Amino acid sequence: MTMSRLLLPLLSLIGLFAAATSLAQDDEPAAPPTAPDIRALEGDWWSFFVGAPDEIEPRVAEFVDQANAQIAELGAQNQELAPALIEAARDNLDVHVSLLGEVEVQKPRLPEPAPTYSIDELIAAAALARDAQIAAAAATGEVEREQRILDGATGRRDALFKDYLAAPEGDERWLAGIRLVIARSAQAIAARRLEVLTETSQYASEYAAEAAARVELVLTRLGTDGGEEFLASLDESIVSRRIAVESATERLREAEIGSATGFADETILGRSEQRVAQQRALDAEVELALARVALAKAEARRAWTGLKLGEDMDIADIEDQAVEWSELARSARTRLPEWERQTEDELLAVQGISRDGLDRTTRRVLDQRVGTAQETLAHIAELSSAVDDLGLLMTALDDAIAAYSGAFRQWLGNAYRSIATTWIRITELTSNTLFSVAQTPVTVGDIVQAVVILLFGWLLSRGIRYGITRVGRDESVGTQASLYTLGRLT
Repeated sequence: MTMSRLLLPLLSLIGLFAAATSLAQDDEPAAPPTAPDIRALEGDWWSFFVGAPDEIEPRVAEFVDQANAQIAELGAQNQELAPALIEAARDNLDVHVSLLGEVEVQKPRLPEPAPTYSIDELIAAAALARDAQIAAAAATGEVEREQRILDGATGRRDALFKDYLAAPEGDERWLAGIRLVIARSAQAIAARRLEVLTETSQYASEYAAEAAARVELVLTRLGTDGGEEFLASLDESIVSRRIAVESATERLREAEIGSATGFADETILGRSEQRVAQQRALDAEVELALARVALAKAEARRAWTGLKLGEDMDIADIEDQAVEWSELARSARTRLPEWERQTEDELLAVQGISRDGLDRTTRRVLDQRVGTAQETLAHIAELSSAVDDLGLLMTALDDAIAAYSGAFRQWLGNAYRSIATTWIRITELTSNTLFSVAQTPVTVGDIVQAVVILLFGWLLSRGIRYGITRVGRDESVGTQASLYTLGRLT
């Protein structure tokens, strides 16, 4: 009991002393971090450059001053090399500091949905959705590219760290250390940029999804654009589009004639003139497809508006046109990748030609090749958007037909369109040339016809022989022999 009474005051004194010591330590200011010595980098040396930008900026200056002071300790040759390495490290550290702050990434937002929309607003919403999808894909590509950069920077940092540990003390250790600082700061820059780009990509993807959903919403809220006067303007637009198709057809014919003209000159100038003519023919082909799609869009819009205004429309005629529009869109989508590939190959071919020693005329023709190819790429992008718009108009038209004639009539129309489209594609397939015999092309259809004829002839022969056999059962032996011979001849 006496021992317990003595221990309690002693323990209390020890606790009070420990608490006082702890408070005294808390009152003492923390020692400022010291700049890492390039010649003896510790395992946590990079923590000196971690923190808020206003804290790290003076640390960078301190580190650079210390590194510059150590230049005098290097050999003469390394003294010339060191300033450039220190400057590279400073540049990287400055960029690192600039990226430490909060980077505000703006998330794009769509306006509030309207009660009703016009066809023009539907087309605009679709264009916005396409642009958003392209931006999202580009942002994803940036993230992937920055991830590769970060992986490379991490690999270089690891390799330089091993070199630093293996380097002997002196100049080699110092040079290995400053290179390690450069690599580690580059890794930090890539890591921070990857964070920002990832956030940007996420926002871009969300916006693209919202824009696509907005197109679907617009489709359900379409309203009529006008009355009889508007219908008249749509009719005039169709007439002008048909004239444009005729003009584009004529341009294609002239361009094909020009591209077929041979150039005897085998110089760079002669070959370039031939390539310009061929590219113009391809561009004319794209323009013709674009003109046809524009005409289909005008016709689809006219049909949709007429149905919405309650005009007496021939649904069967509209469905026939819809089959043509669908095939036109499919054909354009099929050919777009090939047109784009050929045009990009043309640009690469021009870029691979050295212009050293070429005269002004040849250079001018090379510039024409580049300009024509770039113009074709612009037309290809325009055609791709126009095909997408045509698909939207056909979707809106299907909804209008359903509201005009009923769901069952729409189902019949869709079934008819599917059958007609399948038949057209089969017909196109049978027209493909497989090989030629004495300059005569042999198509899939020719082979199918031959097989059908052989099959029909075989069935007909079997039927006749069966009939002759039935007739000859009750005849005499001589007559049966004659009928058998006739059956074999048949």
